[in-house]
Amino acid sequence: MNFFSYIKVFNTPGRDMRLLSRGKKTFIRRLERKDVDEMIGWGLYEEDFLKDYSFPSLDSEERDIWFKMKNNVFRKCFAVLNENMQLIGYISLRDMNFIFKRAEMGIVFSPAYVGRGYGKDAIMAFLEYYFKGMKYKKLMLTVAAYNKRAYNCYVSCGFKITGRLYMETNLSKDMAGKLSNGKDETFKINGDKVWALFYKMNISTLSTK
Repeated sequence: MNFFSYIKVFNTPGRDMRLLSRGKKTFIRRLERKDVDEMIGWGLYEEDFLKDYSFPSLDSEERDIWFKMKNNVFRKCFAVLNENMQLIGYISLRDMNFIFKRAEMGIVFSPAYVGRGYGKDAIMAFLEYYFKGMKYKKLMLTVAAYNKRAYNCYVSCGFKITGRLYMETNLSKDMAGKLSNGKDETFKINGDKVWALFYKMNISTLSTK
């Protein structure tokens, strides 16, 4: 199914023609500038280790800049809508390579919709469009090993680990200790800095991943 087939599928009376793909309870379309205004009201994650994933508080000019940075030649953003067509998250593509047909994915959800199955449903719907509509071959991502909920979601969607690396975080030593559960490989402490283990993952239509 190519891009124009997707448009035909959604070309039914009352259907939003901006829709690119759908899951069992989510819809995917391109992110619009007005969506950013709505994302400001998502609120913050309660978990301390997820605070950095909360959507930042931005004024109107900063939102304009954010939107332009997320949508250019090598970056695209897609809105995730729920059954009631409410904006509940967004999926971003960066480092888009038009020659090798690959890109790196990021995903952010409103805290109110995390842990309710919307993430996996949205990713599966997006993968359908990414591979069949955009005809890309490989999708990559990076996830913190301590973010088990996100990691398990990616695994259930078919992503495989392809590499490991440590990256500096804003986590405190106490928080790192709580999250590691005694597993030293999850974090490395260097002075006051906490380095966390991250997994490089990808999913591909190619036989050699």
